Amino acid sequence: MQKRRLGRTGLQVSVVGFGGTWISQLSVDAAVQVVRRAFELGINYFDTAKLDGDSEEKIGAALKDVRDECVLATKTASRTKSESLADFKSSLNRLKTDRLDLIQLHGIDDEKTLQKAMGTGGSLEMCKKARSEGLVDFI
Repeated sequence: MQKRRLGRTGLQVSVVGFGGTWISQLSVDAAVQVVRRAFELGINYFDTAKLDGDSEEKIGAALKDVRDECVLATKTASRTKSESLADFKSSLNRLKTDRLDLIQLHGIDDEKTLQKAMGTGGSLEMCKKARSEGLVDFI
């Protein structure tokens, strides 16, 4: 599988990524098989979110023993520092990891939401704190 640099991160990710939304429709066993097969075929970028049903749990179960060979990305749709911190900690737990490669702010589609997330006490503050503590590499 070809790999390319992800933006300015320096991370080398497969040209085909794995989005987690749809695996919430599968049983745990089937989802784990699909995720593992994707990994075996060379996919190393796995993108999920709390809003993707139970995909974080399924991806975490599938990749726990190859975590260091993967790029794990998740998202928070919360807009405050405290709410997004709770989301972040839960995501780490569900993904069975102690760190993430990428955290994203999910569903920002208007100026008011952007200002809340980026402002004082917003979710961006949590992301920066998590990065400074070594819990996430990129925002």
